Amino acid sequence: MQFKYNKLFKEYFSKILFLAMFFSLLALVSISSVNAASYSVNETWDFVMIQDLLDNTNDITNLHFTSDISGVYNNIILTINKAVSFTCDEGVILNGSYNGGPWGTAFNVLSNNVNITGFTIIGYNQGISTYNVNNIGIFNNNISNNNHGVDIKSATNVSIANNTINNNEFSGVNVNSSKNVIVDNNILESNSGDSILVVSSDSVNLKNNKIRKNNGDGISVNNSSLDALNNLVEENGGNGISLNSYKSSNGANIKDNIVKKNKGNGINLENFSKAYINNNIVESNAEDGISIQDSSNVDILSNNISKNNNGISVDSCEDVNIKNNKVINNVIGVSLDHSKKSNIENNNIESNNKNGINIFNSINSKIINNNIRNNQDYGILGSGNYNDISKNTLTNNKYVGIDFEGNKNNIKSNIIIKSYRGVLLVGYENVITNNNINDIGNYGILIYYDSNSAISNTLKNNKMGIYIDGIKNIISKNKINTNSNGIYIKRNYNSLSSNSINSKGKYGIKATGSYNNFLKNKVISKSYGIYLSGSKNNLKSNEIYSKFTGIYINGNSNLISKNIADNNKRYGIEVKGNKNTITKNKLFKNKSYAIKIVGKINKITYNTISKKKKHEILISGKKNVIKATKLVK
Repeated sequence: MQFKYNKLFKEYFSKILFLAMFFSLLALVSISSVNAASYSVNETWDFVMIQDLLDNTNDITNLHFTSDISGVYNNIILTINKAVSFTCDEGVILNGSYNGGPWGTAFNVLSNNVNITGFTIIGYNQGISTYNVNNIGIFNNNISNNNHGVDIKSATNVSIANNTINNNEFSGVNVNSSKNVIVDNNILESNSGDSILVVSSDSVNLKNNKIRKNNGDGISVNNSSLDALNNLVEENGGNGISLNSYKSSNGANIKDNIVKKNKGNGINLENFSKAYINNNIVESNAEDGISIQDSSNVDILSNNISKNNNGISVDSCEDVNIKNNKVINNVIGVSLDHSKKSNIENNNIESNNKNGINIFNSINSKIINNNIRNNQDYGILGSGNYNDISKNTLTNNKYVGIDFEGNKNNIKSNIIIKSYRGVLLVGYENVITNNNINDIGNYGILIYYDSNSAISNTLKNNKMGIYIDGIKNIISKNKINTNSNGIYIKRNYNSLSSNSINSKGKYGIKATGSYNNFLKNKVISKSYGIYLSGSKNNLKSNEIYSKFTGIYINGNSNLISKNIADNNKRYGIEVKGNKNTITKNKLFKNKSYAIKIVGKINKITYNTISKKKKHEILISGKKNVIKATKLVK
């Protein structure tokens, strides 16, 4: 009995001794178990030992790296195949350098529900990579001087926050084929490639990051949808924020960012759809502030854009809305090229080194209610068809307020003040109506080519009023007060009607051409009222007061009827030519002859003339007919 007791005691004692030795051994190799799932390692552990611990400890949920010696762990490359949170003491460094170069991946995450917090990771090929995983957190790390900083592939629900990611050879953060990724409040500086690269991903949120001095783009996005909010993006070697896609539908919200001093464009979109660019500060970029190419459904709203090449550039796009922006001190304010159905509205565009707005080869676009002032060349310079330019205020633009070439454009209800020229229009079937054009150094309106209309415009204190070179143009109901010529028209088949002209220059209306109609105009002139050179023109029901000759015509077969030429200082009507008809005119108080004719076969009939001591009609030529002249006091 005693023997059996001793034997049992020895067996029990042996088991107790074995367990004590086992736990002592665990303490010696610095593995501690705070609870059943948390373990720690120190600098004496190499990556094989740590990997073995991860792979063969079933209950591990947290692994902590301590700083017991130097805090430096060399050549740690781990493959994470289970849900573990990795933490460390302050100052722990994972150094992947091998034979003087970057090597391996510090954390290669292949499992869901992994967090990596607090490490300094240097000298690796990749600092942290993930593949085909869900619920990943990367927090408060310094990931610098690697080839790649953070590489996220085929992942969902990833958060990258409060990290410093600097001086990596390629991209700082690379997100590829992933969804629901947040990159928040990180510092990304001096990476040799793009700071943040997003490819073929959806619902990516980039916010509150400082992205500076990277050699490539600050943010580069391809075939992805994202939000970029409240980031500082400056001094990068490429574009500040660049979006490029070949998918038919994307979606981007770029809001509240500061984008400045980048060597490319500030914000760049190519082949993109459904983008919203709002309330950003975009300044001092070497190329364009905001550049949109081959894109559609883009809103550019309430941005402050200054000191760039083009403030906003839109090329080969459709349905771009540019509204409520301040575009100041760029080379060109807004440039719209080969685009259609775009809208430039309620912007303040001023003090740009060249033009306020360039619009070239564009169709069905609207330029509405903008304040365009103090630009060094043109207010609006452009070309295209079916565009609407209306309700803009253009002040003190150096050369021309609106200079446009194209067809069927509508220039309406603009205010144009203090330019060398007001409106210069080249094309067909354009309409210029209800504009106020004041204090212009040359012509208020110039029109070249055919079938255009200038109607109900008010021109005040301009050197000259309206110049027309073309056929079948309509000039009607304009109010013109000029320091020189009122209207100067060349060529044929034009119609001038119901205009009110006060000219302080040589001509109220000057015309060269044939088959033109001059109807119901009121002209006050310091020299000639109407001065016409041409044939088969019709002058009817005009009212003329001049300090020289009321109506002067040099040409043949013109009809001059029902006009009032009153109180002219020289002749009421002077005609040089043949086969002209002067009929039913009222010629009162003219200081010299009421009518002077030099030519032959002219008809002077049914005119009413003030009776004076001098002869009322002076004729030089043969076969002229005078009939039914009425003399009145």
